[in-house]
Amino acid sequence: YKTRASGRDADEWRGGRIMLAEFLADRGDWVQVMSGARACLFSLGEGPVSLPLRLEPLHFEALFCLAGAVTLTRRDGSALTAGARQVLLLTDLSGVVGASVDAPLEGILVAVDARNAREENYAHYESITINCAMVLTSPQGKAVLNKLPFTLNCGNVLELPEGVQLRSINGSTEIKSGDAVPQEPYYIAANGSVTIGPNTEKQLELCRGMNVNGSLTCPESIYPQLKNLKVNGATVCYPDGAIVLKGSAVIDKLFALRAKNALYWATRRMIFVDPGLEPGKLAEKGATFSARQVIMAQSLVEPLIDLIDEKAEIVMVPDGTSVVMDDVTLDETALRRYGRQLYIIGDVTVPEDGGILKELSY
Repeated sequence: YKTRASGRDADEWRGGRIMLAEFLADRGDWVQVMSGARACLFSLGEGPVSLPLRLEPLHFEALFCLAGAVTLTRRDGSALTAGARQVLLLTDLSGVVGASVDAPLEGILVAVDARNAREENYAHYESITINCAMVLTSPQGKAVLNKLPFTLNCGNVLELPEGVQLRSINGSTEIKSGDAVPQEPYYIAANGSVTIGPNTEKQLELCRGMNVNGSLTCPESIYPQLKNLKVNGATVCYPDGAIVLKGSAVIDKLFALRAKNALYWATRRMIFVDPGLEPGKLAEKGATFSARQVIMAQSLVEPLIDLIDEKAEIVMVPDGTSVVMDDVTLDETALRRYGRQLYIIGDVTVPEDGGILKELSY
């Protein structure tokens, strides 16, 4: 079945609050695959078009893209694009702020509505096999699973109380104090790192739990308040009120010019080797620093030591040392780029002839 989006249709997409399945409801011959699941082959000849999608609880959509592309914009500004021969699964749109068709779109849409699922709908099956990463169910659903011939090939079974919304997130996400305050209980299932910002107690008040397949970073005071937490990765808590820098932060002359009267924190390390860095400017502004490891040029250790968290591991390197956060081959290119004193955070490849190894002084 093929249909084209007219001007009226495009206006509906821009201004309405409708799901893609609802938009296509009267524009194609839908096939009832099984109870609660329908499929439709479609072609939208107009593009680009904005898609103000809305998914009701327990409503899921899978788009098998045959031509064109759909782009979702996340809250953090990153984008996810599904193009030809790719599949887009829509289970929750709480982390999405925009969606659009980038070109004339053709595909197959499968819509699953589990709101009216009943035990009797599946009682006649001899066996039901579910292959997935996670199964989401409720106390009532769990009772049904135990009665029927279900086989679950999955990594995790998540049971949520009735009325709790699932927020499924693929990729890194951040919860900020400026985010909208949720009005209903929710659970976060994240396939990626999660960073919780300061002063986010209101955003987390109705959070009933998290399953994070990645790392979790959050303030020390908020971590004890998190309920039903499961993290398949590292959990790192930073001091309350700290300004969070990237994992390996370089503190140089430019940083000192912009520094504030605050504690700066980095997940892994901080690097103080810039010969133009003036320690006095950092002290005057009241800046202090905390990280697991601090790499410092020898001449900067004494004037900066009082600004560094006493728990940090201090690594001293000779003045003029280049700290390289990458893999390096010890050849003439490395010598020209970094000099003769190197501190390498990465893999080192030495050429068969030894390269510049004998020319290095550190």
